[in-house]
Amino acid sequence: MGDEPERTDSAVRRGRDTEFQLRNAPRHYIDQSVQYLLLGVILGALGFIIAVIPMIIRGFTGTIGATNLRTSFLPATVSELVSQWDSVEARIFFGFELMAALCILLSWYPYKLRNASCIPAEGGCYIYCCGKCCSMSWAAARQFFPPVGLMLVACVPSVKEDEWSADKLVLVVVHCVSALLMFSSFLLAEAHALSLKPFRCAVQTLAAGSLEYKLRYGTWLLAALPYVVFTMIAVVDFLTDLHPYVKITSFVLEVDAGLAMLANHFVIWAFAPERTWSRREVEMSLTRV
Repeated sequence: MGDEPERTDSAVRRGRDTEFQLRNAPRHYIDQSVQYLLLGVILGALGFIIAVIPMIIRGFTGTIGATNLRTSFLPATVSELVSQWDSVEARIFFGFELMAALCILLSWYPYKLRNASCIPAEGGCYIYCCGKCCSMSWAAARQFFPPVGLMLVACVPSVKEDEWSADKLVLVVVHCVSALLMFSSFLLAEAHALSLKPFRCAVQTLAAGSLEYKLRYGTWLLAALPYVVFTMIAVVDFLTDLHPYVKITSFVLEVDAGLAMLANHFVIWAFAPERTWSRREVEMSLTRV
């Protein structure tokens, strides 16, 4: 064993070659972005779907039934469903959505995938506040706000209305603001990427009328319309008690909005040119920049 000659084949030398690693770094970063985004979408969708299964099981076993529908706990939102830390739903939702948010955050897809968003390096658009003294690119808003909002939604659960108190209201407010940040930032950023009025993009990354544009616009609508209706129902629910069927409708609308948001990310992944880029194409693209 001690007399075995040291391997000097090209594969080993290449693996230890810093110059080789630097040349291939762009390809590695792009591969990571594509993989992280897909993994985040899968984990996020599984979190929404699997977290509902225990409630469905209770419905089939009679814990939730037609005869005791009004007295049963029927969540009007996903937040209510996962409001108890020790419940099965909460543990499932927390684990899946936290990892989904982390993967999407690590992907940096608004910057690394050309079809995702306009970026500052290519003359991308900015969001200005107080004139031009405070600004943020649309790519940065898309990169940080939705996944951070999702992460806070998972880590800062809400509480049931009958358990509200002065201190727990702080928890409720943080949770609601985080959910609003997640959905609204995604909807606005995607509206800008689609160049919808009044969020026109000066450097449009999508060709209007293309299959990708139609799918992304469709998933955007499937997220926007249910979320608006869900928000209106949530306001009414805060002011008065809702009928059980209205609560079920509200719950389905929020799940639909969440899954549509993830479906939009999946479309971005599916049509990303970087999925099929070769190393030569990466180097040529960097040379042009």
